[in-house]
Amino acid sequence: MDNPQYKSYDYALAAGEELTIHRVGNALRCLVADGPFKIGFGDRPLTDFEQGLGYSSAATFEKIRLLNPGAGTVNVTIAIAAGGVDDARLSLTGNVTAEIQGGETIQSGDALIPSAVATEIFAADATRLNVTISNLGAVPVYIGSAGVSLMQGIPIAPGNAATITTTAALYAFHNSAGALPIATFEVLK
Repeated sequence: MDNPQYKSYDYALAAGEELTIHRVGNALRCLVADGPFKIGFGDRPLTDFEQGLGYSSAATFEKIRLLNPGAGTVNVTIAIAAGGVDDARLSLTGNVTAEIQGGETIQSGDALIPSAVATEIFAADATRLNVTISNLGAVPVYIGSAGVSLMQGIPIAPGNAATITTTAALYAFHNSAGALPIATFEVLK
């Protein structure tokens, strides 16, 4: 399209309220909605809609109908365009906590896991960020809680490694003759 058009609309839809926006377009995006609502394109049936959803069509529509079927007010911001709408903004609702923390201490080691016995390889540690366990043996080793056993836990194939993010105690188990060697790498806060 040589002349794209864009317009956004803000509404506070009261409980049970239905309104019509008369605007020609072929794309729509719900930028903000603090609750679910229904939307209809032209005279087509209403459908469920919510924040973050979009609609585009090769055919144009001449109106949009919004309906709040809920018991409380729903605040909505709708963007309508001819020629497409793309929104790269990020909208988050509620409390968001983010913590990016690198490890301050790294500990590496090795262990021999006896056959047919769940063996603790890491005690519980609230300062642990993650562990990497490498299977140096010839059979799978299973990693899990104190009840880990054959086919119960996360299997690590021979020659492979797994990184697990946990503060819980971890146990290893295998069911072959002799001890199975593993190498470990632990990252602590």
